[in-house]
Amino acid sequence: MIKKRKGKWCVLSPNNPDWSGGCYRTKKEAEARLRQVEKAKYARRGQRGVRGLDQLTGIVKDYVKRIREMRQLEEQADIEYDRGRDLYAESLLKSSRQAQEQANAIYSQMSHEERKRVENVRSFAGYARPSQSIRRRRLRRGR
Repeated sequence: MIKKRKGKWCVLSPNNPDWSGGCYRTKKEAEARLRQVEKAKYARRGQRGVRGLDQLTGIVKDYVKRIREMRQLEEQADIEYDRGRDLYAESLLKSSRQAQEQANAIYSQMSHEERKRVENVRSFAGYARPSQSIRRRRLRRGR
């Protein structure tokens, strides 16, 4: 703002009473100085705006980069989870096969009566289809 003090035109700040842009003999000179000050002020604001925009752009780029890294980590975790699940299922199949082979080996060494008892237990529990002889006996008994 421009005010007349002691016969001269002074350029002053409305916000800062200690700042002075200088005092001039004519009002035109004071207005020219005020335009210079305003121009410099807006130029500084524009630079700050550009710097701020650059900082914001950098922050956004870092954010996008981190999101991509997180997505890659999630994909790797999903792949590892799938591998683990497949290995677990495979180990279950192997262990069930091994258990079945062991059971068959034991079953083949059993006597005829022991086999019948095992088949009775299996058929009662619903594990396996009963043998033909057990099915015949059940038919005779009326079950």
